[in-house]
Amino acid sequence: MKITRLEREKTEFVMRKATDLEFCEKVTRAFPRTVSAFANCDGGRIVFGVTEEGTAVGFADPGTACLEIEDLIRGLIVPIPEFRLAVNDTLKTVTLAVFPCPVPPCLYEGKAYVRKGLETIPADRTELNRLELKGRGLTYDELPSRRQKLSFEILGKWLEERAGLKFSRVVAEALQLRSRESGYVNAAEIVADKSGRRIANCTRFIGNDGSRIGERQAFANVSVLAAFDGLVEMFRRYYAEEVIEGSRRRKRERLPEEAFRAALSDALVLRAWDVDSPVTVRMFGDRIEIESPGGFTSEPERKIWLLGGLVGTRNKVLAALFFRLGLLALQGSGVRRIRRLYQTAPVKPRFEAFERAVRITLPVVTGNSSGLSDTEAAVLAYLGRRALGRREVAEMTGLTDNQVVYLLRKLVRRRLVTKTGAGRSTRYSRV
Repeated sequence: MKITRLEREKTEFVMRKATDLEFCEKVTRAFPRTVSAFANCDGGRIVFGVTEEGTAVGFADPGTACLEIEDLIRGLIVPIPEFRLAVNDTLKTVTLAVFPCPVPPCLYEGKAYVRKGLETIPADRTELNRLELKGRGLTYDELPSRRQKLSFEILGKWLEERAGLKFSRVVAEALQLRSRESGYVNAAEIVADKSGRRIANCTRFIGNDGSRIGERQAFANVSVLAAFDGLVEMFRRYYAEEVIEGSRRRKRERLPEEAFRAALSDALVLRAWDVDSPVTVRMFGDRIEIESPGGFTSEPERKIWLLGGLVGTRNKVLAALFFRLGLLALQGSGVRRIRRLYQTAPVKPRFEAFERAVRITLPVVTGNSSGLSDTEAAVLAYLGRRALGRREVAEMTGLTDNQVVYLLRKLVRRRLVTKTGAGRSTRYSRV
């Protein structure tokens, strides 16, 4: 007998690359590894008495299977996570629901496990450290820094200009950059004049396809605030200009500077500072891409970020400082602010959250030198990554179906876009 509902669920989970459903035909000593992984992540379900293909084989005595499952969990998992067992009387299957452990890591025979895709694997050293910090209610930037001889001239200027504070040991302690017991924390090291870290790399490309490099800058061993200033300076050099209208001189931005600053703040606060990977900024003629290492392994966190929610859960001290300096709004992400800034624009920004990175794409909204309208240039920018269908282009740009059809036909006639397939299988790609 096939479990139609479970087969459908598994197919949907695979398509979404979710990690919270597993099938087990029998009760063995192997399944507690997955219990550990679910407890260390967002929770999940294991359905016993079902083959990997989704065929129900059931148990002769589901009650005995429940006892065996509970005994193995209580005997092999430390600490014991919250879990529930349910029996399907018709199919004779058992569903084990595992809930996130409030004090991770949750260990199976002394090892922590996590989910990667549809696999259960041992947590690596970085993942284990993060689980331990989460269990202690700490973030990486709150840990004591290995470097205690630090200077803060740049931070001092920012505090004086933006918060009316003069930097001192007392102020450092008030900002939680320093504790009386262990000295400066990692957040202090990140904002110090010489951080000893690779903060960000920025590449400006000539044109829109990334084949020709115009300028490169690496921001390393500097304060994260100095890197922020340097990146804003590059933005102004290539995306802002002064125009003369009659007797007046006016500043014109090809895309909103406020949106760039918000996206950059998000990238620096969301970044996983426990890995040596810089924030990457790519500047094209028709867009800017900002990518931050350290995505979301938690689906709820990803959704919160996409909705413009709090981003300070990963780097609490750094987020609070950025908020104090006016770089973050109410310690929330810049997603909501960026969307508001593009509200009347013909093209919309893109927000992508992966397991190991977060990417924000800000399209240019005015002034391009390609001979295309701003809307046409933006459509080309989205088609530069992969072939898309008409509806996908409409969703990404915020244009109506009729507008998209008109623009795509026009771009095909100009031989800037190629059309393949027919009907619902029609795809458009950049030449």
